[in-house]
Order: sequence, then structure tokens, then C-alpha cells
Amino acid sequence: MLSKLFTSERNFKIRSAAISALGEIGEASAVPVLEKALKDRDSRVRANAVEALEAILGEGGALMLKSLLQDPDNRTRANAAKALFRIGEVGVLFQLERMLGDPENTVKISAAYAVGEIGRALRDIDRIPLSTPLKQALAGVRLPDAPTLRPEKTAVPDAVSQVRQPVASPPAAKDGAGKEVMRERFMTAYKAGRIDEATEHVQAYLAVYPHDLMANFFAGNLHQQQGKFDQAIPFYRKTVEIDPFHIQGYANLGLCCHRCNRVQEAVHYFRQALKIQPDLSTLHFNLANLLLKEQQWEEAIKHFEEGRKRQPAVPKILANLGFAYQKTGQYEKALAVYEEASNADAHDPGLHYNWALILARQGRKDQAREVLKKALAATPPGAPGERNLRDLLERLKG
Repeated sequence: MLSKLFTSERNFKIRSAAISALGEIGEASAVPVLEKALKDRDSRVRANAVEALEAILGEGGALMLKSLLQDPDNRTRANAAKALFRIGEVGVLFQLERMLGDPENTVKISAAYAVGEIGRALRDIDRIPLSTPLKQALAGVRLPDAPTLRPEKTAVPDAVSQVRQPVASPPAAKDGAGKEVMRERFMTAYKAGRIDEATEHVQAYLAVYPHDLMANFFAGNLHQQQGKFDQAIPFYRKTVEIDPFHIQGYANLGLCCHRCNRVQEAVHYFRQALKIQPDLSTLHFNLANLLLKEQQWEEAIKHFEEGRKRQPAVPKILANLGFAYQKTGQYEKALAVYEEASNADAHDPGLHYNWALILARQGRKDQAREVLKKALAATPPGAPGERNLRDLLERLKG
């Protein structure tokens, strides 16, 4: 209905409102219409389409949205930068910084709005899992100042064998000036968003200064940011070898090993990070999720609860905790956690299915049916899990 309205209507206010509504509904079937709206002649339609695609596709919309950074309309550019940042493209901050310095007030206003929205995303950054694109990307910008770099005199590690040619030639001697020139190369490339070039230059730097703490961590972050998790691991290992108390190095090792399906190694590195900082909830939650996959229910519960002591858990974490309680036969605790998760977000079919299943097995079929009806009201037809909800509801009618 809204798609037809957008196609047939000429009034820009109605057309842009239809696009916003499609984003609020969040159905993937609207993506072709929204993609068409990105090329609309009206800037308000394009700007709203950016926000709608971010809401529906998340990280999957990155390639589609990057071209909008060159849009002639300042609000559309700002919305694209805001959306890309929230899905892990942190380099867009430099474009917003340039927009804030623009002589046109309208450009400044759009950029200021986008920066404010980014601030909202960062406000709860400690509560989101390490596996999210934004959390991964932000690890790459934690860089100390240049004076903290120190030259080393050891051999080139195996990890830098990936350096591609041609890259800038290193200085003949390890002099301070040459070191600063090399450092400036990879930092300049990174700030300009040229990630491949930054990766080449930091690896060339490590060929000369292989035991530099910051550069190893930075190289790991660059590979991780590009989804090259197996290539990031050696640099993070070198980081924690140089600094055995580098908590983010251990945490990123855990994440990368998890992405490479090396679960036991991931568990080990998350445990190491918790030894250094046992009160960090995000680490407890990430470790608990891995233990859940390994069917180590009791230990997973322990870490979920440890994390919850220090900060509120997001609905997905609560759903996983409820499942762990369910697998260990602690049904009343599972029910309480499922209800808490559902009150925060009613859009998880699996959570409601498990919740209703416990109620049904306890003979509380009326309550189970209510749970299933609530879930179906929030689940679009054909969505994953929707069929299971309907099947269980049908069985409970008998």
C-alpha cells in the first residue's frame, strides 16, 4: 500500500512520509522501493530513504549507502554518514567534521544533527556485544600519541609476510624522523578512509619496528575492520605478547577466533581478558554466549548473571540466559527472564516459542496461548520462526 502511494503520489511531503513509514515497518520487501527512492529527484525523499534502509538492512546496506556520501543535498549526506557510522564505518566522522566547518549554515545544522545521533549511539556503547560492527570498528581508533612509539631491534615476524608491493620504502636506518614519516603515512591513509593503503603502510612500518605495541594493535584492528579475522589474529597475539595486560587485545582475539570458528581459543582469550578486568560486563556476556554454543549451560549462566550485576542486559542476552536456565531445568527462572526480555523487545519469535513451551508443559496452556499471540502480533508473515509459533498455537488449541 505504501509502496504504491510512493509511486503514484506527486506531493513530496506524502512521498517522503511513505518512505519513512516503510522504514518504521521494517519489512525487507520494501528494499527495492527504498533503493529507488535513493535516486529520487527530491532530497527529502532521498534523506528519508537513507534512514529507512539503515533500519531495515543494518550492516547489509553499507555499499548502497556509501554512494550517498557524495549526494548534493547536505541532509542526505549527513544521514548517510550517521547511518554508516552506526554500522561500523567510523571513517565517515571526518566528512562530518568537514561539514561542521562549512560556511553554509544549513550544512552545519545537518552535520550537527548527525553528530548528535552518533553521540546517542555511543552513549550505550559499553552495553553492546563486541561482535557488533560499530564495537569492532571503534577498537581501531584507540591510538596513543606519537611520542609513545619506541623503536625496536628484533627480526621481522611472520605476520608481516602479507605486505603487498609496491609500498613506500622504509628508511635505511631506524631514525626517529623516518619512523615518524612512516607512522604519518598509515595514519593519514586511515583518516582519509583508505583502509587498504593504511594496512599496507602499517605492515611496512612493522617490517622495521616489529615490536611496536600500538602499530601491532592498529594492524589487527584494520584487518578486523575489513572482516579479515584470521589475518588480524597474529597482530593481536603480538599485542598481548608485548603487553600481557592489554585487555582489548585479548577481547579482540576472542572475537576474531570466534569469527573463525575457533571457539575454544575464543573462550580462552575472553577468560584472559576477564582475569585483567573481571567487572567488564561485555566480556562476561560474550564469554557466556560462546559457552552457550558449547552447551556449557551452568557456566554460561554464571557469566550472564555476572554481567547483569554490573549493567542491564539487552533483550538478546536475556533470551540466551533464559534458554540456559531452560536447558538446566530451572524453569521458573527461565520464565522470569523470558518475560523481562519480551517486555523490552517483543520481536524475538524464538524467545516466545521457548517461553510458551515451558508454560504448556506446566499445564498453563491459556498463558502459553497468550504468549504466542503476542509474538505473532509482532512477527511479520513469513519471517523466520513465524511458522513455528503458529504450529505450536495450533497444537495448543486441542
